[in-house]
Amino acid sequence: GPTNEEMITAIGKHLIKSYKNLPRYFYHIQSKFRDEIRPRFGVMRAREFLMKDAYSFDKDEKSGELTYKNFFKLYLSIFEKLGLKIIPVRAPSGEIGGNLSHEFHLLLETGESKIFIDENFLNSDFYNLKLSEIKSICSFTDELYESQNVDKKLKQLKSTELGHIFLFGTKYSKSFDFKIDHNNGIIYPFMGSYGIGISRIPAAIIESSNDNNGIVWPKEVSPFDIILINLISDNQSTNIFCEKLYDNLKVNNYDVLLDDRSERPGIKFSDADLIGIPIQIIVGKNFINNKEISIKIRKDLKESNISSDNIIEFLKQTKV
Repeated sequence: GPTNEEMITAIGKHLIKSYKNLPRYFYHIQSKFRDEIRPRFGVMRAREFLMKDAYSFDKDEKSGELTYKNFFKLYLSIFEKLGLKIIPVRAPSGEIGGNLSHEFHLLLETGESKIFIDENFLNSDFYNLKLSEIKSICSFTDELYESQNVDKKLKQLKSTELGHIFLFGTKYSKSFDFKIDHNNGIIYPFMGSYGIGISRIPAAIIESSNDNNGIVWPKEVSPFDIILINLISDNQSTNIFCEKLYDNLKVNNYDVLLDDRSERPGIKFSDADLIGIPIQIIVGKNFINNKEISIKIRKDLKESNISSDNIIEFLKQTKV
């Protein structure tokens, strides 16, 4: 399905029998299918995509708004841990319903979305906003901006949406006649939904962090910390050294990819740049001649020659 508010309401009705069971939060991760009119940007906007959805059930609007604020902060924290500088913007609720909705956008020159924001908010501490400030934040999706008659001129920026949260109240609980006892009366749980586009995130990261040679993975999400490149894989001394170094790096909690293929150095260099692992350790003729290796930082392509005995110490002082 395209979204799962109805199914999760049915599950909530089956499981939640008393106000004492509230608040309750459910989540799942699954493929979604939406009939996009113009699928584009690779996996950025496709008809099939992977999404994390969460759903909340609260006893009343005040509790629901507190949950909404907590999810707002949680999503900002998640994106920060992914190394992404995200801008939350007010958004229309659309068919989901309700009157409180925010999208989470990554600024991209090639983004398929447009947002409008007060430039003073670009470097704001969004995480510590109060609920009233979240509700009135001066940043909008283009659809909401055009319908709100905002009384100040905002900067238009291109971006891509990576998350969306809604607080839609009792729309679905009433539709499903999902009511529970509360102090000798009945209530319809106050609901919200919260989604992150899992398959869209790596596509957005690649789109925002690359150069002419390929991907530049932020260290927070790189599949490996280091690629260890053995340029002379038919030499016994370099093979032994690389295998021992690989084990030593693992002991020091580095995730390492060892390239010991029988390929030309140029191919190994271009492949290492293409896949964008933050640090490259290059073992070649300098090691055979004078026990030196090269360490290259993928982000700025800066390269250093160091003694093969000082690798771990050098890495501990290296920022990527």
